[in-house]
Amino acid sequence: MQNIELQKGVSVIICSYNGAKKLQPTLEHLTNQRVSENINWEVIFIDNNSTDNSLELVDNFWKKNGRQIPIKVINEPKSGKYYALTRGVNEARYTYFITCDDDNWLSEDYVERAYNILEQDPYIGAVGGQSIANFESTNIEIPDWFIKDQERYAIGKQGEKSGVITSRKFIWGAGMVSHVSLYKRFYKNYPSLLINNKGHFIAEDTEYCLRLILRGYQLFYDESLIIKHFVPNERLTKEYNNHLNKNIKESYEILDFYLYALRIYGALADSKFSINRLKILTPIRFVISKKEKKRKHAILHQLLTNNTKNSIIREIKRFATDTSI
Repeated sequence: MQNIELQKGVSVIICSYNGAKKLQPTLEHLTNQRVSENINWEVIFIDNNSTDNSLELVDNFWKKNGRQIPIKVINEPKSGKYYALTRGVNEARYTYFITCDDDNWLSEDYVERAYNILEQDPYIGAVGGQSIANFESTNIEIPDWFIKDQERYAIGKQGEKSGVITSRKFIWGAGMVSHVSLYKRFYKNYPSLLINNKGHFIAEDTEYCLRLILRGYQLFYDESLIIKHFVPNERLTKEYNNHLNKNIKESYEILDFYLYALRIYGALADSKFSINRLKILTPIRFVISKKEKKRKHAILHQLLTNNTKNSIIREIKRFATDTSI
């Protein structure tokens, strides 16, 4: 990653693949931001190897409407949100970043509020707000399963009220606010574990949050941070819903390792007494547990000992205990 000396301020990172049809209102909401003159900010648009005219659209729109807000328009040839976001963070000039998907419409005070929240408490690793669905068609019937699964679409509130939500263990990538320096440190020597020979799993935002918690940082919800999340008609089909749930389920093949590690390391770790108790009981539980529980106890046992051949567990333990981060 580039070694850019960061200045105080906010870098808004838009990651987009073939998002030309959705981008204009997203860009309009950014140009409508009300930001105090003492807060520096910029927009970084990362085109993730699109085949449409997204790059041209953004460039033309900003030349006409950008109000002299600095923007970088960049093509990232490696497909996948992780690569696009990492490129955006690598290009950032300012201390904090906001991930703004190409269908996210930030409220006009979003940038300033985000900056002020992170300035108040250095132990807040990431901040999320509430997301209001904006459906493409106003007369379309909203399926019952969408209401049930709306959190998986990054829709709704992320807490009952503003405050620490670390126990939730994740914040949606849509509108997430965090530290450029933390992201760079966390991924410089520890690339995402969601990439393997089968491709790239989704849930890079959850992985990042779990890494924050493993390193002792808190997650925070602020109900005054509001985005409107555009929901096109095709996302209200059962086919799309099944595909989304399948991808999320597959991502837990990796995320489960992080989740079990939270019992041992970081902001949610058990007490020393409980961890020592786990060391004694986990091998016993593995032997007597039913088949569906054995994986959990096997992972915990390997996390608690130095004897593991599992490369994912080794990397998570290295990351959680690396004193150079």
